Amino acid sequence: MTKGRQVLQKRWQWVGVLQMAAGHLLHDTFTAFLAPLLPLLIPKLGISLVIAGLLSTLMQLPSLFQPLLGYISDRVDIRLFVVLAPAISATVMSFVGAAPNVGALLLMVTIVGFSSAAFHAPAPAVVSSWAGQRIGLGLSFFQMGGELARALGPILIVAAVSWWGLEGTYRLAFLGWAVSLFLLWRLRRTPLARPKVAGLSFARAFRDMRSILIPLAGLIFSRAFINSALVTFLPTYVSSQGESLWVAGASLTVFQIAAMAGALLAGGISDRLGRRPVLFASTAATPALLLIFLAMRGRWIFLALVLLGLANIATLPVLMAFIQERFPHIRATANGVYMALTFVSASVAVLALGAMGDAWGLRTAYLISAGLGILAVPFVGWLTRAPADAQPMLQAWKERSG
Repeated sequence: MTKGRQVLQKRWQWVGVLQMAAGHLLHDTFTAFLAPLLPLLIPKLGISLVIAGLLSTLMQLPSLFQPLLGYISDRVDIRLFVVLAPAISATVMSFVGAAPNVGALLLMVTIVGFSSAAFHAPAPAVVSSWAGQRIGLGLSFFQMGGELARALGPILIVAAVSWWGLEGTYRLAFLGWAVSLFLLWRLRRTPLARPKVAGLSFARAFRDMRSILIPLAGLIFSRAFINSALVTFLPTYVSSQGESLWVAGASLTVFQIAAMAGALLAGGISDRLGRRPVLFASTAATPALLLIFLAMRGRWIFLALVLLGLANIATLPVLMAFIQERFPHIRATANGVYMALTFVSASVAVLALGAMGDAWGLRTAYLISAGLGILAVPFVGWLTRAPADAQPMLQAWKERSG
C-alpha cells in the first residue's frame, strides 16, 4: 500500500461521508413506503390484517442473512451491494402500488428486504473507510440519514399517490437509479476493497467474533425492549394515560427528532472521549429517563422524550463504530452480525411487549422494559473488555495491508 493511500484512509473525507449518509437517506426513504401504502393496498387487493403484518415481517426477515451478505461483500468487493441496492429497492417499492395480486406483493417486499439487507451490511464499512480516525462521527451522520428517512418516506409516497395515483408511483424509481449511478461514480476509484486475508472462511470470520457475541447479544436484547416501547407503542401508551390524540401523535415526532440529534452527536463525542464511556452513559441514562417519562404528565412528557431520544439512539452509531474498529479485516461481516442480532432482538421484544401490554397494561410493560434496560449496563463492560479472538487473522490483515 502506498503512503498516499495510507494518508487517504486516515483523513476525514467529509464529502464522502455526507454522500453515503445521503445514499442511506434515499435508500431507506423507499423502504419506508410500505406502512403508508397499506391503507390503500388492503382494500385494493383484499389483504387481511394478518397478511399486512406478514408484509412487514418479510421485509425485515432477510436481515437474518446480513452476516452472510456482509461476508460476501468482504470477499468480493464491498462496493457492489452498496451501489446496486438503492436502484433495486427504489424500483421495486415504486411499483408496489401496481402489484396485481397478494402473491406478487409478497414477492416484491421480500426482494426489497434482501436488497435492504445487502445495503446495510457493507455500507457502514464504506463510511468507516472515509471517516479515517473519526469513525464515530461518520457513522453518526450515516445513522441520522436512516432516522430522517423514516420521517420523509411517508411524506414522499403520500404526495406521489396524490399526484399520480396508486399505480403511478413508479415514476419515483428514477431517484434510486440516480443514487446508484452517483455512488458508482463516487466509489469507482475509491480504494475500499481491502486486501483479502488468506483462508478467511465464513466460519473463521464468525469465530473471530466469538468473544463478543454473548455480551453483544445481551446488550442488544436488553435494550430492544426500550427501543420497541418507544418506537412501536409510544403513541398508544401516551393515549392510554389520558392524553389527547394530538399529544399522543406529537410524542413520537418529538422523540424521533431528538433521536436524530442524538445519533448525530454521539459518534463525534465518542471519537473524543472513547466508545466505552459513551456506551456506559447512554445505556445507564436510558432506563432512568424512561422511568422519569413514566412519572410525567401533560406537556412535561415532551421534555422527558427529548432527553430519551438523545440518550437512547446515541448507542447505535457508537456501537457500530466499536464493531468497525474491533474487526477492520471483516467490517461488513461484523456489521452484518450486529444487524442480524438487532433484528432478532427487536422482533422478540415487540411481540413480548404486546403480550405484556395485553396481560398487565402498557405501563407495566414499560416498567419491565426499564428494568431490562438496566441489565444492559454490565453487558457494556463485558463487551468492551472482551479479549480479541481475531488477533492472528487481524495481524495477517495488517501485514498484508501495510
